[in-house]
Amino acid sequence: MEVLQTRSVMHMLTEFASCIEVPEEDRDRGVVFPAGAPEDCDLIRVHSGPMAPERAFVRVRYDGHWFWIDREDYQSKLHFAYLLMILRAAAHDEESGAPVLTIPTS
Repeated sequence: MEVLQTRSVMHMLTEFASCIEVPEEDRDRGVVFPAGAPEDCDLIRVHSGPMAPERAFVRVRYDGHWFWIDREDYQSKLHFAYLLMILRAAAHDEESGAPVLTIPTS
């Protein structure tokens, strides 16, 4: 019998966060936790810089810096889409009255 082990949403977000290029001044000020080199991450590549990128799939300005996923980075776009689906599935609205499905496991 095989066992499927899943990760918590927080664990997944931590893994994704370790792949973000952090601006050097933020590292120097200690506003982020030390992490491995984002170049070694093959999960997702989130770039950062002082100027808005021209060819971004998604981009956001935060705390004076731009962060983005490149439009031509298929793997990062795919993993970002998966993350959005997982976050959407994890966010439940108790007032929606949507049916709950229970699957017996024995």
